[in-house]
Amino acid sequence: MLELTSQLLFNIYMEHPTSADLSFLDRLESVTTDPMVDKVFATAREYEEMINSTGSVTAEDRIALIAELNDTWPFMGMKLQVSGRLSFADTESGEVKAKYYDDRPMISNGFCFIEDHIMSDEEVVAEHYKVGLHMIRFADETSNEGELGVGLLDDVAIDYPVHSPEMIENRLRYFHSETMERLDTIVLNCETEEQAVMQLKDFTIDAIPSDTESMQVASDLQVYLSSILEFDDRLPYNITIAGDCFAEVDGVVCAAKIEEIMSGVAGVAGVKFLQQAELPSDQEQCLMVCIEIYWFTADKKAPPLHLYLPSKSIQDITSVRRITYEEED
Repeated sequence: MLELTSQLLFNIYMEHPTSADLSFLDRLESVTTDPMVDKVFATAREYEEMINSTGSVTAEDRIALIAELNDTWPFMGMKLQVSGRLSFADTESGEVKAKYYDDRPMISNGFCFIEDHIMSDEEVVAEHYKVGLHMIRFADETSNEGELGVGLLDDVAIDYPVHSPEMIENRLRYFHSETMERLDTIVLNCETEEQAVMQLKDFTIDAIPSDTESMQVASDLQVYLSSILEFDDRLPYNITIAGDCFAEVDGVVCAAKIEEIMSGVAGVAGVKFLQQAELPSDQEQCLMVCIEIYWFTADKKAPPLHLYLPSKSIQDITSVRRITYEEED
């Protein structure tokens, strides 16, 4: 029995490395915490340490520091699912009470400094400040008046509704490394975003519309591609197209077809993954890379056409800015 137990322990050790090899935990942490949030929180802690160490920061300075933090906080005014210890003022007595909340919807109101007096023999020796998250809590969905509360950074856990491109990339590389390698082989070997668009004509992913996980992968890949393909948002592109496309009219996207080769000028808004063929909603579909464009027509008074062009339908795409620079050279 002892020999069997020792062998089992040895097998467990080999399958689950000890502290000598815990790199897999570091990789897992990168997909469970958002680098963008970590960066903002790190700056908040730097500000906290600075005002407590110098002791000469004015109220105006603290207001300015909070304003800087709030400018970098993308969740301002957004409803978040919050857990942890927060303090709210009682509506009847006005007394501030701390309470633990579990997955409670609250409105993010940015950051704040929480003043904490350091006491000695019942006298205030020094003022100490901590950075907290400012939250608004509503009694229920029908309530119009919210209560202001605060929670320390280390006391609050938040389920963020959107993630930064950095976290999305980490998640893709951790859970879908083969797909990312295939995508990177195409995109990262291109010198321009136009070349990448042309090379992506054969890149597709499988997804099931009724399956949340597979559609989340498609959404993540869309965010990743949009983050690395930096399309010019000020000047348009010369585009030549023919074949299948999608047109958006009054918010409805419909399949269309361009029968003859068509050239024109269009603004490029970004990258989308759209289905390659019409299939029942519960079956696997092939999603292909499309670019979202606004095609300028000859009628200057008419609004531009809102189209989604599959890479395979794009015969040529060139940045007007790039053409201008090449002519100047």
